[in-house]
Amino acid sequence: MPGRVRTQHQPKAREGEEIWETTTAGTIWAMVTDDRGKEKSVSVGGAVGQRLRIKSLDREIGQDRVLDDASDPFVNGLLKRVDADQNLDERTQSEQVLSTEELMAIFDSTGNAFQSKVRKLNELNVRRLRDAAETLDAKASQLAFLDEHIAENYKGGGDTVTYREMQADRDVAP
Repeated sequence: MPGRVRTQHQPKAREGEEIWETTTAGTIWAMVTDDRGKEKSVSVGGAVGQRLRIKSLDREIGQDRVLDDASDPFVNGLLKRVDADQNLDERTQSEQVLSTEELMAIFDSTGNAFQSKVRKLNELNVRRLRDAAETLDAKASQLAFLDEHIAENYKGGGDTVTYREMQADRDVAP
């Protein structure tokens, strides 16, 4: 129909399926099984709000393959469940799963309250917050704290814990 405006509605998952939405513009890959039981890799992302429909079993198998919650997109904040409350499932419970609106609400706090909320966030959310600070015209003190927090806790360059572990296992040259 001409002139029809689509309204955003709560998505409805089919039986045994979940619907997740990206919180960043990055791309996330997941292994899923097709109707014949064959595994295949699918991607979602490129923009905030892209949706992934995945069988609950496929998500659980994928989570079993991840060694660290910090790398699990279903709990680290890269994906947010939109068809149900993901905190009702112990496998997807996370304080780091924040919508853009929830994250932006942190800017309503100032001083120690702001700093305390930022310190509870993981690197992904701190960087999301910092990226949004420019568009929200955040306070200079908030920008300064975010920049200092990132510099102290999430240094770029150099090696990583994973790289040091690989060196110890002799998987890479020292």
